[in-house]
Order: sequence, then C-alpha cells, then structure tokens
Amino acid sequence: RQVLHRFRRENPNAVIILTGCMVQAFSDEAKELLSDADVIVGNTDVNKTVALTEKFLKDGEKICEILPHEKKERFNTPDITDFAERTRAYMKIEDGCDRFCSYCIIPTARGFVRSKPCEDIKKEATELAQKGFSEVVLVGINLSSYGKGENLNLCDAVDAVCEVEGIKRVRLGSLE
Repeated sequence: RQVLHRFRRENPNAVIILTGCMVQAFSDEAKELLSDADVIVGNTDVNKTVALTEKFLKDGEKICEILPHEKKERFNTPDITDFAERTRAYMKIEDGCDRFCSYCIIPTARGFVRSKPCEDIKKEATELAQKGFSEVVLVGINLSSYGKGENLNLCDAVDAVCEVEGIKRVRLGSLE
C-alpha cells in the first residue's frame, strides 16, 4: 500500500494497474486502494487487463473487476514468447491448487487446478524454438497436478514440448 501511495504521489499522471494474488485473495482490501490504482483486475480476468486499461484511458473512470474463481475455470495465462537476452524460456502450463493446506492461500488467490492444453503447449514451444530458444522450463503453481481431471499428466506436457524440432532440453520447475 505504501509503495502504491508513493508511486501515485510521484507519478500523478501514470495509469496504475493493480492485479495479482493480493487483489484476488483480499478483494475488499484491494477495493480500498482504488483511490490510488486506476484499474484493479483479479487473476480470473488477467486476459482482460489490456482491454480494461484501454477502457479506463477512454472513459477516465476507475475500474475494479475481481471475479471469484470457479471450479470449471479454464487455463487463462497468456503466452510469453520473448525473454529478452535469455537463453532459456519459461512456459507456464498449470495454475492453481486444490489442496487447501491450512497455511496456504494459493487456492484462494490462484483458484483450482487448471492445465494448458497439450496443443497449446506444442504451439508455444514451436514459437519459442523459432525464436532460437532450445531449452524450455515448464512451470506451474502445482506442476505435479498438471492434467488433473483432464486425463492428462505431466509426461504428456513434456512429450508435447519434446516433439518440437529445435527444443533440445526440457526442464521442470518446482513440482509443488
């Protein structure tokens, strides 16, 4: 909050977008920050961030859109196909967790387990290979849950990347 207040004070004309796990898990507190943020978007609407920002720029009205996670929610993390000066690319293939451990807020903040379809994994890996990346690191909130409820498993995701010409190494991020 202090950083947000300071940033607004130092950059009064900036468009400030607040999003992420804090917004999703603590939506009431996030709404209180609307005086400093121009657009507040929860994790369920991450793909709408650009459109909502354009709407704010057009109308000038502050926007707060935080929808709760739903059980049947689909994987919605945008592809990233450029990693600047890096030699290794990271590909998010899983999001969320169903475990609800007493110490963890991830299920509230990130929602239930959702997996990127194998076709989309292969397509993104192809784009990365075409840009010169030969190594891909598969990542997720609970990577070992990849494919849960969809008759898939982590090996299917690894196979999808390995099928792409030009990819020489596939690594796994933290499994849990």
